[in-house]
Amino acid sequence: MNKKLVLTGQKGNDDKIIMALELKENLNKVLIAVYPENAINEENDAFLRKKWSKLDNLELPEGFEMIERELTIADSILPDDIRTSETDRVNRAQAEWQFIVLSTKLKSSLEEEINDLKENVEKLETYSSEVWNDLKNFWGKVQGQINEKNIFPEHSKELRENSNALFDKMKALRKEADKEFDKISSEGKKFFLEKIKEVEDKIETGARLSGLFDDLKSLQSKFKDTKFTKSDRSAVWGIIDAAFKKVKEKKFGSSNAKQGSGTNSPLDRINRRYDGLINAISKMENSIGRDRKDLEFETRRFKNTDGQLEAQIRQAKIGIIEQRISSKQEKLDEMQRTKLELEKKQTNLAKKAAEDKIKAEKAQAKAEAAQKIKQSIQEKQEGLSNDSKQKIENAVEKIKGTSKTKSKESNQTIDDIAAIVGIVS
Repeated sequence: MNKKLVLTGQKGNDDKIIMALELKENLNKVLIAVYPENAINEENDAFLRKKWSKLDNLELPEGFEMIERELTIADSILPDDIRTSETDRVNRAQAEWQFIVLSTKLKSSLEEEINDLKENVEKLETYSSEVWNDLKNFWGKVQGQINEKNIFPEHSKELRENSNALFDKMKALRKEADKEFDKISSEGKKFFLEKIKEVEDKIETGARLSGLFDDLKSLQSKFKDTKFTKSDRSAVWGIIDAAFKKVKEKKFGSSNAKQGSGTNSPLDRINRRYDGLINAISKMENSIGRDRKDLEFETRRFKNTDGQLEAQIRQAKIGIIEQRISSKQEKLDEMQRTKLELEKKQTNLAKKAAEDKIKAEKAQAKAEAAQKIKQSIQEKQEGLSNDSKQKIENAVEKIKGTSKTKSKESNQTIDDIAAIVGIVS
């Protein structure tokens, strides 16, 4: 948009004039150099229209009267005693110059903001996410004005260059902060790996499993408060989770064990219920924590409230949050009681599964021994007398009858059969 305009017209009693108008947007003014008819010649007219109106920093020819006009929406840029037939050019210039003035004011406002940001950035010794976000928000605002074409390309270019310089400095600070953060994360990962290795070593040496559970829970709590990179956090959490599963397997038996741990065994069902409950407890605790932060915020706002209506609204919000916390706390307390009950059931079922496994192993050993004896007897039956065969049959029947009684009596019967076979052979 051109900020200069050359017109012909009349002033006062129809005296012919030529006018050179120039917008001074920073002052919100229009300067009008008025030349009388006797100053209008071919040379001046050509200079004004072809050079002065197209180029900057050119001085006007002498012989003009300078008039200064405030640029407003309502009033014309020309004085009342000056007329021109080129009203369309006047109106177009007035509209465009209004936009130029407003755009210049917008640019000045944005420059003030970026100067403040520049001061904040230059004060920084380490990276600040808050300042970074302020810088991002500022550029988002500038980009919005560019998209709406509210500022001129030369203005947006200048703002972009200044913003990029600040972004470059922030990126350099962030790079240094990332190095330090990587170091902290690496040290944290090393600490957890060493601690989990200690737990795993204790698992192998048969340490008290409930104590190992407590150790892992303590590590899990520290894990939540430790700063990690995304990859380190994922790796450490996977190792902690694997250690939990290993301790649980040692305590309650392998999921592949034959007794008491089928995919739908009582112990498995209790374990799945327990895991789900632990997850629900964690979510409920986090939810209550968020509510307590909201309560603290509303309480602080309530203490600093001046208006009565606003205070009443704050008080109502506080009451709603307190009720919500109370309700959730009751549910959490019930969950904790259920957790204790499930832990007790886990211990009892694990003990029963271990006992059943021992009984099954003993029964299997007896059955295998009886089968071996039976096979041996069958091989030697041809050489036995009728009396010996009868004794063996009686002994086998006795085994069947005593397999569910005292093991000592059953073992004695097996020894009797072995003795008979040995004597005959």
